[in-house]
Amino acid sequence: MNTPINSKAPERSQRPALPITDQVLYVTASFPTLSETFVWNEVLELRRQGVQVRVAGLRAGPTTADSLLQSLHAETMVVYCDLLTNVKSIAAEVISHPVRSLRTLEMSVADAFTSDQHRAADRARKPVQALAAIGFAARLRSLQIRHIHAHMANTPTTIAMYAARQLGIPFSFTGHANDLFVHRSLLSQKLRRCKFVACISRWHQDLYREILPVSEDKLPVVRCGVNTSRAVTAGRPHSSSMRLLSVGRLVPKKGFDVLINALAQLPAEPAWTCRIIGDGPELSNLGSLIESHGLGERITLSGPASNDQVLAALDEADVFALPCRVDPKTGDKDGIPVVLMEAMAAARSVISGDLPAIRELVRPLETGLLVEPGSADSLATALRLMMSDNELRRRLADQGRQHVVKEFDRTDNASRLAKLFAT
Repeated sequence: MNTPINSKAPERSQRPALPITDQVLYVTASFPTLSETFVWNEVLELRRQGVQVRVAGLRAGPTTADSLLQSLHAETMVVYCDLLTNVKSIAAEVISHPVRSLRTLEMSVADAFTSDQHRAADRARKPVQALAAIGFAARLRSLQIRHIHAHMANTPTTIAMYAARQLGIPFSFTGHANDLFVHRSLLSQKLRRCKFVACISRWHQDLYREILPVSEDKLPVVRCGVNTSRAVTAGRPHSSSMRLLSVGRLVPKKGFDVLINALAQLPAEPAWTCRIIGDGPELSNLGSLIESHGLGERITLSGPASNDQVLAALDEADVFALPCRVDPKTGDKDGIPVVLMEAMAAARSVISGDLPAIRELVRPLETGLLVEPGSADSLATALRLMMSDNELRRRLADQGRQHVVKEFDRTDNASRLAKLFAT
């Protein structure tokens, strides 16, 4: 694969820090999480642009050897902290703000009866979540928080919504995938009450409008951006071997079993290897599938990796493949996987499953290849095409990078978000 032309991102002028003196609070399920690089990178970029961002997780994030994540972990507030602290905080808030606390609880009870969740237990959690948010609000009062933003449209946004109601400040959120398709919760209420929703795709805009007709200015497109200024390493010239890479949580919607079955259809020559980075509940099943095909020497399940390690693996790969599909049991599916953007930003040609939101990133035969979701035959055909056509790989890699630089740059999208917070 030849070095892509136009491999450097266009020069960007240094943006002056926005005149934001008030603090923004980010709420996630767990912060920082290795698999959610898009959240903590967004926080770091906002801070670089002058936005004062504090971070909170519903629960403490996992420990990690990564020094940056350790630092973020140390500063993260925890919503569901120890029971005694929660009880004291709730009592203090109810005593100091009794009427507001009652109104927040009344809202949660009404929400429980109108929730779009089917299980009674999920509905009953709304007042409990409101109590947690009331206690959390008590701990936030001294911090001068003026806006709360949540990543994941389900429980993190529920807590953000009730805490914002308790504090009398606006909230917003970013929805992604599982939180919208499998574990949806109070989405119409959140759309009605929020200041805005950061839509990671135009497809998400349409989804929200189907649930509740809202004005266009309430649904701005703010991509989960990636670093496009990182130096791009040269790809290898045409070679007799092909190095494939795939990265993601080992769950059905990522289609790793489809990838393995497709690789089993490839001829022995030209030689190829495939590295799969990630961890998850499908690890054992995927290992067994690899062995059943006799591909243990060609396909490696290398476990989880840091973002820096993933980027280094991309630099060594020829083709990146992530055959996303709809989970046949739960209906879960991806939005736009950030690792696909990172692969394209690294000027690597990509193959993915043909899902609605992904089409905004991977345009067939223009910025990558799309295959029929769940079809090993379709993926095998695309892999053979990539392996046999060096010029195609070079062109897709070049055009894919240009598209990511234009539409999915982290600096540009964080700037859009910062302006929304400041408005």
